[in-house]
Amino acid sequence: DNSVDESAMERGLIRVSKKVFSTKDYVIQEGQQLDETTVTNWLGRYSKSNKEGLNLKNNGKTGSTTRNPIILQQIMEEDFYVKSGSSYKLAGISISLGLNS
Repeated sequence: DNSVDESAMERGLIRVSKKVFSTKDYVIQEGQQLDETTVTNWLGRYSKSNKEGLNLKNNGKTGSTTRNPIILQQIMEEDFYVKSGSSYKLAGISISLGLNS
């Protein structure tokens, strides 16, 4: 099980995102579009009760070399806004996936 360095992941996501969403034109905000339930479901195993699960379904095995591993460990989102009159309008979203090796 790899531990993901969240701050490095966030810095990397922002660095890559700035190539498309320049801070000259966009305002960055920590992700607000993906709700907790959606992210939790995505991070879970695929099953009859969790059709949104992005990790392999549980194969019922418990051995470290025989069970299906949890591959997707973390999801990080950054939102990008543009000024529209006196408010800000969502212009784009960047998502980073943290994977176990």
